[in-house]
Amino acid sequence: MVKAIFLGLFWTFSIGLASDSPRFRLQFSKQTIFSGEQVIANFVLESVEQQLIEVEVVKFPEFRGFWSENLILRQGRIPVLPMNSPQSHSIGVVGSYSLFPIVNMRSPSIQPMSILAKDSNVGLAQPLNSEADVLKILPLPPLPKDFSASDFSGAVGKFQLSLEKPEIPFRKSQPFSLKLRLTGEGNFPEINNIPLRLPKDLSILSQTAMMEGTVASGSKIFEWTLSTDNEALTELDLGTFLFFDPLLKKYVAQGIPKSRFRIIPDLELPPTASLMTQVSIPQELSWSPYSPGYKNVWLLVVQGFMALMLITKIVITQRRRLLDFRSHDPLFQRGEKKKKAIKALRNHDWSTFLPLAADLCRQSSLRKPHSYTDSAAVSEAIKVLIDSDHQLRFSPQKSLRVSHETLNKCWACVEPYV
Repeated sequence: MVKAIFLGLFWTFSIGLASDSPRFRLQFSKQTIFSGEQVIANFVLESVEQQLIEVEVVKFPEFRGFWSENLILRQGRIPVLPMNSPQSHSIGVVGSYSLFPIVNMRSPSIQPMSILAKDSNVGLAQPLNSEADVLKILPLPPLPKDFSASDFSGAVGKFQLSLEKPEIPFRKSQPFSLKLRLTGEGNFPEINNIPLRLPKDLSILSQTAMMEGTVASGSKIFEWTLSTDNEALTELDLGTFLFFDPLLKKYVAQGIPKSRFRIIPDLELPPTASLMTQVSIPQELSWSPYSPGYKNVWLLVVQGFMALMLITKIVITQRRRLLDFRSHDPLFQRGEKKKKAIKALRNHDWSTFLPLAADLCRQSSLRKPHSYTDSAAVSEAIKVLIDSDHQLRFSPQKSLRVSHETLNKCWACVEPYV
């Protein structure tokens, strides 16, 4: 008995919870449409009360046998707001699609959308699959008796056809283009060709179509590349454009505007003339590579002067660098002192010779004191030169105690080592 009571309470709670849980439905703007007619498919959440529902799309819908265009797709928090309906349900739109059933497609189908919905009451995410309403697709009625299947391109809606250019220039046996613009509302993806009524002497080389706008509304440009040998072509009746109007529930035959043509005559040349003899090439007078001679002379003078200034600057810079290098080179300084000493010795200028010779001897003794071949003679000669320098510079008499020949012999002995 107690077990039965608990089962009853659980069943009642489950029913109440299910009635309060949101429903996920697929609603159509129309319940009955013709093949190729536009219908809006809305995926909506229905709830008893107004609330915010967290939505995450798990699986997108699949439209098999439809031309489709996504208009709205929402995820995250979606507000479910009350609507004016007898059931007083609150509705929130998850996604909207514009659909066109493909003409003469057998059994088109819609695979449901799957979402995870988390409402504010339960607090748990629950998977929901869309429950679709019934959509009835009626086949198109038979074509009028005056038209065949090749005259109908599958256009369903309301359209207008116009020429891009009212007059088309062309040359005989040369390609030229014809453009038609289709505007209105309907199944533009279905319309890939507009049947034209062309004469036998007018051949189609190629054909293209380009869409501008959305799937449901906008315009589509059709371009044909044509060629003809008929020079008398002035006006052409291209026939009629047949489409089905679902509002009128009948076919509408719209006349394609007549296009006018204008022949471009070919260039006629005499039998003895060629194309090159008729084309005159004007002589260029605004520019010439030649310039007067005096301008060239002045240019050479300026260039020579600038080159001379550059060479002079280079020479002066290199000389300054050489002098700076020599002023800091000990070997070069010793060589200069040695030259001055030799010159002073030849001139018997003892006041100049002896300080230079003594200085060179001191530097030689400090640099390599034990590298002489006859060290005793060289050392004695160095001593004589240094003492003589002291006598000449610091003695009160300012006189030498050694003879000039002795100084010459001492310098001859020391010269190779300084």
